[in-house]
Amino acid sequence: MEDEGTNSQWRQRLDAGHAEYENGRYPAAEVEFAAALKVAERFGDSDLRLARTLNNLAVVYQLQGKYGFAEDSYLRALAVKRRALGDDNAEVAVELHNLAVLNSARRRFTEAEGYYRRALSMRGKHLGIDHPDYASTVAEFAKLMRRTGRADEAALFEARFRSARRPG
Repeated sequence: MEDEGTNSQWRQRLDAGHAEYENGRYPAAEVEFAAALKVAERFGDSDLRLARTLNNLAVVYQLQGKYGFAEDSYLRALAVKRRALGDDNAEVAVELHNLAVLNSARRRFTEAEGYYRRALSMRGKHLGIDHPDYASTVAEFAKLMRRTGRADEAALFEARFRSARRPG
């Protein structure tokens, strides 16, 4: 069991990382999030603060083109969330979506598609198709389809999405 000082230390580093991120200073944000990670690791391997910290670190890695580090951090965050929440949860879908976007950026389209499909399934089930996070995944998945020469499939997919969202 951690003490309040440890949580406070983690929060300070996390907040500092967010401040650097918001100001576009990604290397400085990386330093702060890495420091927050060292503290968060004391909370245990199924603590959602650890997953949150890993996700934040992954984002700044990705923005800096450090894709391998980003992937490792997203995968680790995914594992933490699965331990804490189970395999089928809206929070787990966040990491799946992020991994899909990352893999698409790396031109690893087959992996990206698998992550998008799993994220869509979970987000649809837990958030509903009217939720902005579901819509975001639909939009990103459609971009992937277009990037891989499947514009017709993307258009059909988006049309089904719009049709399903219309009131009956």
